[in-house]
Amino acid sequence: MTARAAARGACARAGDDPVWGSVAALVAVQRRHALRTLAVVGSGLALLLGAFALVPAAGAAALGGVPAGWLALTAGVQPVWLVVALRHVRAAERAERELVRAVRRRGGPLGNGPPRGRGSA
Repeated sequence: MTARAAARGACARAGDDPVWGSVAALVAVQRRHALRTLAVVGSGLALLLGAFALVPAAGAAALGGVPAGWLALTAGVQPVWLVVALRHVRAAERAERELVRAVRRRGGPLGNGPPRGRGSA
């Protein structure tokens, strides 16, 4: 089932409420971002491990007594993960902001009155 079909199904189940349809679309967008993040991280790791498997001398070379393969996996992968994670979080937050703007433009429940804080019912 595609994300678009899932969003349509969720909207139909919610009684064609446009807010719930928007939430379903948001979930679909965030799922797409998560799968893209997973693909980038997974392919990067696979390429790195594949390179060390194809060229064992590169992984066995030692820098300060530590194999280069271990250094690459511990010190090289973490900064890449950090950048990918930050991009993922920014994309998810941007999608959430766009949902809030769209609901407020339509005069939905998020657009009526001041935002509620903690402790208000």
